[in-house]
Amino acid sequence: KDAGGVRRSVPPPPPPPDQKVDVVGTYCATDPTEAIFPVKVLFILDDSGSMLSSDVNFGRVAAARTLIDQLYDQSPAIYFGIERFSHTVEVLTEPTFTRERGNGPGQIEWALDTGRYRSDGCTLYQAALDLGTESIMADMAANPQWASRTHYVVIFLSDGEPRVGWNCDPENP
Repeated sequence: KDAGGVRRSVPPPPPPPDQKVDVVGTYCATDPTEAIFPVKVLFILDDSGSMLSSDVNFGRVAAARTLIDQLYDQSPAIYFGIERFSHTVEVLTEPTFTRERGNGPGQIEWALDTGRYRSDGCTLYQAALDLGTESIMADMAANPQWASRTHYVVIFLSDGEPRVGWNCDPENP
């Protein structure tokens, strides 16, 4: 009611405007059945002096070879890297993650040849893990388009106590 006692009728509000929008376009995505999710396995193998008595038959190398044999044919997107360490650290495969199984330098069978393992020096865990981390980071930087899809697995096989730092006396493992 207004001040004069007259009743006013207020009409209902108008309907809201139609806010629907039709969008036409193309969504460019990889077919899910064709999406690749690489798995990269890095074996870090102890080759220090203590392995002369704790792994006389190179069980660590045989274990790495067995797992590679089991996984290799499951997917063309599984890659392997092999690093050895004692008083020095080195990646034996080139590139770090590869599917090349041959006996040529940098290939998997070459890297797993027990003649390449000396079992001497000390156990530089930290240096080995640092190099493993650097290798993974370099792979991610070299392949940024795959970095978010790639699963990295590190298998660290050792028997000894770590030595601190990058340097140690190879005569006193």
